[in-house]
Amino acid sequence: MMTKTKRPVRVVLIAKVYLNPYARQLAAGINQAAPKLRAEVRDGFSFPWMVRQTGRIAILHFHWVEMLYDAPVRWRRYLRLASLLSGLYWAKLTGVKIVYTVHNLTNHEGMSPRLNRIANKVMFRLADTVHVHNEHARADVARCCRRTRNVFVIPHGSYIGTYPDDISREEARCQFGLAQDQFVFLFLGLLRPYKGIERLLDAFSRLEAPQARLILAGHVASPEYKALVLTAAKRDARLQVFPQYVPDAEIARFLRAADCSVHPYQHATTSGAALLAFSFGLPIIAPAMGPFPALANHQRGLLYDPERENGLLEALQAALNGAMAGMGANALVYAGQRSWDRIGRQHAAMYSMMLHRPLTPTEGDSDDA
Repeated sequence: MMTKTKRPVRVVLIAKVYLNPYARQLAAGINQAAPKLRAEVRDGFSFPWMVRQTGRIAILHFHWVEMLYDAPVRWRRYLRLASLLSGLYWAKLTGVKIVYTVHNLTNHEGMSPRLNRIANKVMFRLADTVHVHNEHARADVARCCRRTRNVFVIPHGSYIGTYPDDISREEARCQFGLAQDQFVFLFLGLLRPYKGIERLLDAFSRLEAPQARLILAGHVASPEYKALVLTAAKRDARLQVFPQYVPDAEIARFLRAADCSVHPYQHATTSGAALLAFSFGLPIIAPAMGPFPALANHQRGLLYDPERENGLLEALQAALNGAMAGMGANALVYAGQRSWDRIGRQHAAMYSMMLHRPLTPTEGDSDDA
């Protein structure tokens, strides 16, 4: 008699973010670490789809929920949110376990605050497990959302090996017209107001250092904001701006040309951009808030007080004065410890606990290492 092969446990990661490879990397790490699980990524979620999947999914793992009901017109946002919430309740009624990764607690641009409050309230109520990347985020979730049960801390994975990396520092600098002895600050990522771009531009303009250079690169959604950044670039010859999406093949060129990565965020819950910098051996400059103190710990970066008028300027000057010597090596070691197979094992363990026994609020790994 033939024995029946047991099917892998199906885990669906719901993530409607195309430019960030986070969800794809996580799914690959889970599949590599746990053959008994089958993780896949889906970029949408709705009530009709969930009904069709009844009995076929064990775990739904949500990321960036605010993207799932985003739409250019108001009535579509309400319709998509209603479908999302109906699908969530159906999943709960049919025994599907729900995980919610908190990448950010609020929409960074302040869009649809009422819908965000509704979505967060339902997600935190229905999620069997909440996943955060650091202890600061765990505290934020407890304070803002009153969620303390079954909150797991599993760090953000690194991006070592994710992007093509076949260019040297010398060649990268040559392509940007940079001298080898110049100190290059880099901001790489979506150019958005909440990331403190204007504060960085102001601080750099007051930095009296002819040998310093600043590169800004990333997509700008608003034409008005793009014009603001380009105008600033025209006033300072030390500044280079690339206000467009940076394809995967170009990522290494920017990071290899730089000496450090600057993250002047006004608020943050986690920072994949910092992990990207670490993955290329770049230390960071960041405000002493949110996830950054733990990330910059153990000589991986410089922190500044965001409430001090000259805090960022002083950090830029300190970097020029040699305060970041040796930090790049520490950053790369940290990134090496955050491989996706390791992160996948931790998620697989979390899923296993969800399916077989109750979780405790203190289980998981700390990001402060």
